[in-house]
Amino acid sequence: MVIYSHSWQYVQTKLSDYAKKTGISYRTAWRWWKQGNLTGYQLPSGTIMTTDDNPSKPDAELKDNGQ
Repeated sequence: MVIYSHSWQYVQTKLSDYAKKTGISYRTAWRWWKQGNLTGYQLPSGTIMTTDDNPSKPDAELKDNGQ
């Protein structure tokens, strides 16, 4: 599910959809969000919405892999 918000000028994406788009596991995306490497928020229902408009691997994760 992707929500386009014209007034905020960013795209909100469910964390699971973000993980699929970037080719990573949901667990990795969740860890990145928990560590603060992804911007987003959690809905009262528990769903995590990311607000990163350009999905890519955070620099911290690339450094961990020695790249």
